[in-house]
Amino acid sequence: MPDADTHVQTAQYPVMADDQSSARELQRVRSLSSRSFYRCALRLLGNSADAEDAVQEALLAAHKHLHQFRGQSQMSTWLTTIVCNCARMQLRKRPRQIHLPLDEQIGDEEKYALAERLRDARPNPEEECHDSELAAHLSQCTAQLPPTFAKNIPATRR
Repeated sequence: MPDADTHVQTAQYPVMADDQSSARELQRVRSLSSRSFYRCALRLLGNSADAEDAVQEALLAAHKHLHQFRGQSQMSTWLTTIVCNCARMQLRKRPRQIHLPLDEQIGDEEKYALAERLRDARPNPEEECHDSELAAHLSQCTAQLPPTFAKNIPATRR
């Protein structure tokens, strides 16, 4: 009776005898299940381009590590696990911050670009330099005025 159990396991989960038969099985499963792999990656990543990349990485990894497939499960299950792992690796590499385009219009009532909202209201270095030069020039001119005129100038301008 143990021979019957062994036969059932072998029929359900074929043990790969050599690398060529494993490669043929990998190719067969890939052609039959490529949409399934893509949907699995898309479900995790939410982005079609990233899902395609994850599937591509998974198939490459499966091909490189084909000798590690032990035949204890179906090849499609093994490949699906690799696809999910590749998709999760991509998720780990993603930045955790939310990125918004600076030119995107935001706001409910009043629409404005995010760049306008983030812009620094302080003067830029060029404006600060110009204001400093102007203040120095005004101080110099104020110092040359006669004392009767100088007392009418506010203290902040002297």
